[in-house]
Amino acid sequence: MIRQLARYEVRPGSIQKCAAAIRVFVDHVRANEPGTAPLRLVAGARPPEKEFSRILYPECLEPVEFVEYELVATNR
Repeated sequence: MIRQLARYEVRPGSIQKCAAAIRVFVDHVRANEPGTAPLRLVAGARPPEKEFSRILYPECLEPVEFVEYELVATNR
């Protein structure tokens, strides 16, 4: 199981635009990838991810920081 976090900060004037792109991307993931936690997704190479990246990345103040985590325990 892959667990990653993407941290980014967008330009103040583009918050609404980026939030809309995030909502579309999360809706796509929820509809097409059951069991995936879309709030922790890293954009990939498929069309929905490319569109998300195309909108978000140019609006970032700094490059997106990706952090990988290893699951060591769960309470489930």
